[in-house]
Amino acid sequence: MANDARHILVIDDEEAICFAFRRYFERRGFSVTVAGTGKEGEQRFAEVSPDIVFLDVRLPDVNGLDVLERLRKIDARACVVVITAYGTLETVTRAIRNKAFDYLVKPLDLDRAGQIVAEALASRAAAETRQAASPAGPAGAGDKPADQAAKPDGLLVGSCPAMQEVYKHIGKVAQVDAAVLILGDTGTGKELVARAIHEHSLRRGGPFVPVNCGALPENLVESELFGYVKGAFSGADADKPGRFEAQKK
Repeated sequence: MANDARHILVIDDEEAICFAFRRYFERRGFSVTVAGTGKEGEQRFAEVSPDIVFLDVRLPDVNGLDVLERLRKIDARACVVVITAYGTLETVTRAIRNKAFDYLVKPLDLDRAGQIVAEALASRAAAETRQAASPAGPAGAGDKPADQAAKPDGLLVGSCPAMQEVYKHIGKVAQVDAAVLILGDTGTGKELVARAIHEHSLRRGGPFVPVNCGALPENLVESELFGYVKGAFSGADADKPGRFEAQKK
């Protein structure tokens, strides 16, 4: 992963982490600059124009996510990787909405950090190639403005690395319009995850309609999901909207 003058900026107040990043990436041909506060990080960012930024959330002078917003305003092409040991679902979704490239959980896996850097550089190179082939205004001009923060749902708790990975996946899939399959044993919180995805998605203004399909009797599946009109069968004395129709309201 050797590079020609590729530059990494690390904004973190933990000296051990800065040292580890510097040692790991300088051995691989990168130039590494470190900053211990958000203010210093913004100054270094303006000075060195780094290719990749590793940004801690908990900084001594400011919330790292506020720094993320300002860095993106300085350079919309910035590849910023958010790092934290205390992430919540709100932290992750805010980082993703503000277009953080990725989210790295402490304790850090430097090999994973190296993979993220390679992915970020490839993504940036591809974006620059597309822009050169079809210029359409300043870099980042096509980015949608960051949406307003979704309200905290308070249903998912925990800050261990495993839960932060869950938050990361929720934050990513909530930003796309696609079907999501959630797998897990009984009682592991699949519906909570589904509700969290809804609450942080572009559809959060609509209803969340949970359906336990396994509990529906076979002869009632059609009427429960699609509804029926009055007189459709014996006992249908009024129209009943199905779950799909209710979802559209």
